[in-house]
Amino acid sequence: MPPPNTGIQDTFNLGWKLAGGDDALLDTYAAGRLPVAAGVLGISTRLHRQHGSNSDDAMRRDDPALRQLSLSYRTEDGGGLGAGDRAPDAPCGPTRSFDLLRGPHWTLLVFDAPGAELPPETQDLRIHHIVRPGAPAAPTALVDVDGHAHDAYEVTGPALVLVRPDNHLQSVQPL
Repeated sequence: MPPPNTGIQDTFNLGWKLAGGDDALLDTYAAGRLPVAAGVLGISTRLHRQHGSNSDDAMRRDDPALRQLSLSYRTEDGGGLGAGDRAPDAPCGPTRSFDLLRGPHWTLLVFDAPGAELPPETQDLRIHHIVRPGAPAAPTALVDVDGHAHDAYEVTGPALVLVRPDNHLQSVQPL
């Protein structure tokens, strides 16, 4: 898989913030993207130096850093998955979690909480219930047969996971 285009990531991040119409949210764009730009320049510099020194590794493209899939906007140190991290992908019932996130909207993943009080689903917010086999479920819930989605999102009990339009986590709230 080729590395994601940083310019496209920049545009997507800026787009959902512009669409929100909130100046304070828009002000977070530079703070979030400047470290990403610095990281890309660091990668380019490293590759250029390797090429200049005729390093055997200069033309390798299997370095995970080149894929930029580990980008994070996390502002707090801490173990595990948290706000600012890229939403993980996992099989979930007949689909994958990335399929649930597709589109220019916020996504609320509701794990094992069919009776939780939730905001109404709108054009800007999609809600998906995910449950373990045999658990009480909302009528449209996805059954996480092998527990891959629960594992990927590090969910051990009822929880709400809010995913931004750019597929990074906004919040992870145990219930």
